[in-house]
Amino acid sequence: MGRIKNLIILNSGHNIAPEPIEEELLARLPRAQQVVLHGNNRSYLCALVTGEVSPQQVGTALDEVNRALPHYKQVRAFRIHSEPFTIESGLVTANGKLKRDLIATRFQAEIDDMYAVKQAV
Repeated sequence: MGRIKNLIILNSGHNIAPEPIEEELLARLPRAQQVVLHGNNRSYLCALVTGEVSPQQVGTALDEVNRALPHYKQVRAFRIHSEPFTIESGLVTANGKLKRDLIATRFQAEIDDMYAVKQAV
């Protein structure tokens, strides 16, 4: 179970701890450095992935992980960034924890785009 502070609450009311899903995706993506899930007040989860991974690798890992998850915990969209989140960029704390709120703010346009694309389909 993840930290209460990090819970994602979908607009359906489901509470999701992102860490177990993020860790499972990282285990399936050896060249990825970070996976950050988003979805507060949205209808589904999306992910930002950092590292040297291809869209096909991420898609395959998501398919594998999503198979074992209930529909509301499935990650339905993603974006890849080659540069990892770092202390220097202000997106990671000194002890290595992700600053989820700052990441969401900095990548707001991309996050919004993941939801706009999915809804249009």
